[in-house]
Amino acid sequence: MDASAPPIRRKTRARRTKRRFVLALALVLFPSVVVIGCGEGDAPTAFDNITRLPTREEFVEIEIGTFVVPVPMVLESATERFEPDNLMEVEIDLFVVVDPHEVRQVKKLTKRNEGRIRDRVISVCRNTTRDDLLEAQMATLKAHLLDAVQPLLGGPAVRRIGLRRVIIDEL
Repeated sequence: MDASAPPIRRKTRARRTKRRFVLALALVLFPSVVVIGCGEGDAPTAFDNITRLPTREEFVEIEIGTFVVPVPMVLESATERFEPDNLMEVEIDLFVVVDPHEVRQVKKLTKRNEGRIRDRVISVCRNTTRDDLLEAQMATLKAHLLDAVQPLLGGPAVRRIGLRRVIIDEL
């Protein structure tokens, strides 16, 4: 009987060691798990913040307008200057994607800043390079437009900017 006792103790020690290792690993990988329930109120975790975000279907699209912008393009030539025969016209329908609870504010700011938005869209289109305007997904143009328009529409309330219709004609 004495010969069988040490293996049982070894198994118990091995289990304790394994449990301690798993607990230590959990503390390293998930430190927020240990502090749950240690404070007066439960602090929101990253997962709580993610679950509170609206789903893709809950976001609302708000039309900003249709913009027709003549864009003079600089040719890659020896003169590096605008040539009268190098003109493009960009026509876009612009919309923004917002959280559902921000719709009223963004619509109000859209009406209030209509002229400024138009000026910024024209400025962005004219300062965008020819290659970026002819890009398939227009990611660069969208990024520049978002940076220009977002502050006028409530900042972080605007999640994304989209181009519903894009027509680029060389004149």
